[in-house]
Amino acid sequence: MILFTKERILACPRPRATKSGVVFMPKNYKELKKKLSAEFFDQWDGGPVSGPISVGISIMTPTKRTGDIDNYAKTILDSLEDAAIFYDDIQICYMSVRHELGDSYLTTVEISLHPEKYINDYSDKVTAKKEKLHDELKENPDQFKEDSQEMSKEEKQAIIDAMLGGGS
Repeated sequence: MILFTKERILACPRPRATKSGVVFMPKNYKELKKKLSAEFFDQWDGGPVSGPISVGISIMTPTKRTGDIDNYAKTILDSLEDAAIFYDDIQICYMSVRHELGDSYLTTVEISLHPEKYINDYSDKVTAKKEKLHDELKENPDQFKEDSQEMSKEEKQAIIDAMLGGGS
């Protein structure tokens, strides 16, 4: 499956801290991640991938990049995880990332299932995270409510069912 965005991707910044020691991520980064997650979620056809995956990321910009390429990948991977495309980036067995100059901003992400013979011993961690997420969803389905946007009971149940693989 290939996903894309025309958003200008920011390299994942370092966390910031207030004088009182509260750690936070910059607002523009959090807003970008939220926007990317929504965009990727809308393009994705199906529930979260639970097996090993390969990810190819291509970032095109009209200017030279200003951050490390791995930090650009982190922004995209975190957005994909937030969009419930996969459960955890530990599922990624192979990844390629490239940057090229172009006429405009365009980022493409290709996600494919990885052949079973390359599975590492990540499955216990993914299973534990999946079970934790399912428990959180059962306890608090309202976590999917967007700011002032109300979700019907049926919509909440559909999300929970999708996350649980079709049944609750």
